[in-house]
Amino acid sequence: MIEIQSLVKKYQHVTALAGIDLAILPGQLFGLIGANGAGKTTALKIIATLLRPSSGRVCVLGKDVCTDALAVRKMIGYVPENGTVYEGLSAMEYLRLAGRLHGLSDELIARRSARLLDQFKLGEERHELMRQYSRGMRQKVLISSALLHEPAVLLLDEPMDGLDVRTQFTLKGILQDWKRQGKIAVYSSHQMEIVESLCDSIAIIDRGRIAASGAPEVLLNAAGTRSLAEAFLHFTSSRNNEFSSPC
Repeated sequence: MIEIQSLVKKYQHVTALAGIDLAILPGQLFGLIGANGAGKTTALKIIATLLRPSSGRVCVLGKDVCTDALAVRKMIGYVPENGTVYEGLSAMEYLRLAGRLHGLSDELIARRSARLLDQFKLGEERHELMRQYSRGMRQKVLISSALLHEPAVLLLDEPMDGLDVRTQFTLKGILQDWKRQGKIAVYSSHQMEIVESLCDSIAIIDRGRIAASGAPEVLLNAAGTRSLAEAFLHFTSSRNNEFSSPC
């Protein structure tokens, strides 16, 4: 599992995370929702070993993100918010680079890259330089790169941004298959209708703290609302942010 214990992250005088506790289990599609600046991206970057916590502990499948960062990186696939690609490379060249960094053979890289790019309808453009790609096409390459080495954990920060409806449907299918394989996906987004329909456990982050967590139906029942967006407003109001349920 992913274990997060008393996680704090401070940037000089700003506290981005103020003591987060979460347990994310194998086979879970886990959603993180919150307003801009709530701490979602900071939490994902710490799990991905890109930021060091100010205090607290994070373990991914038993490996500490600070003391065993390299082992964690081998186990995760990460799609950052506003990720960038090497525009002077083609999609195939970019994926070959990513695959070699993960120690995959060129034969395996070629086979998996072709499958992923075909799945995301980029087969015909695979050898074009990515400077010619649209934002959505680049996002498809970033997602393919995260999936290429078939990691045990996927970390996704606003992965649907720039994707058309057909590609969003494709990605949802991939994530459902991920869950059936007993793997973990952590999905951070402000698109609450997608999180509500896709994730089987959700944490609402408000000003660096967990305002509420649990299955979607648990959150709706506790808030007395019919949608996750309404529940979010309920739990992030100043007088209603004390509720928390087990993940």
